[in-house]
Amino acid sequence: MTHMELTFVAIDVETANPDRASICQVGAVAVQDGQIVDTLDTLIDPETYFDPRNIEIHGISASTVHGAPCFPDIASRLREFVNDRVVASHTPFDRTACDRAHERYELQPPDWTWLDTARVSRRAWTQFAARGYGLSNVAKHCGIDFRHHSAVEDARAAARILLKACSETGVDVPGWLGRASRTVQISQDGAHDGPFGGEVVVFTGTPRSRAHRRGSERFESSRHSAPNFDRVR
Repeated sequence: MTHMELTFVAIDVETANPDRASICQVGAVAVQDGQIVDTLDTLIDPETYFDPRNIEIHGISASTVHGAPCFPDIASRLREFVNDRVVASHTPFDRTACDRAHERYELQPPDWTWLDTARVSRRAWTQFAARGYGLSNVAKHCGIDFRHHSAVEDARAAARILLKACSETGVDVPGWLGRASRTVQISQDGAHDGPFGGEVVVFTGTPRSRAHRRGSERFESSRHSAPNFDRVR
């Protein structure tokens, strides 16, 4: 049997407000050879305000983090926990938050290799290729119960999603590092006899006007293409 490399760390963070540097909780789980072997779970004093919307989402407030360490106090601990392992997170939010928190405190961002488990999910299971690949939906598909918006619980869920994807596809963590960087090909049939049949149509930029959007939508429904035209997203 071919050996599968299933060693990595999954990380999740919660923030106090829309500024991604305002980390107020970090959760991480270490996976060694496919088994969760260690966890890190800590509140963080973000030294900034808590937005009511964020409090509503995760339940963490200024009083919750009273006396908790600030981000510089746990940054080295987090680096030691990760060591030289691949870091998994669901969507780029956590990666961006970690980078911005390091920048805010003028700390050197760690040179980690990140793997987005949302991108893995979109490629491992066809029903998530275009939509519905949020952590809750994918976890439900995988039979994973967890308490959403608890950093360590979200990290554990992301780890289990990655392990499930590896198990079902036969692709290990290094394999997913390569595969997740590729575009998703979404199959869609086109109409051969529409108004754009035989023509080359190019839309540039983001459709903003109603006419532009309608033109784009009309093109999508009537473009000349063979069945299984691949649209890259």
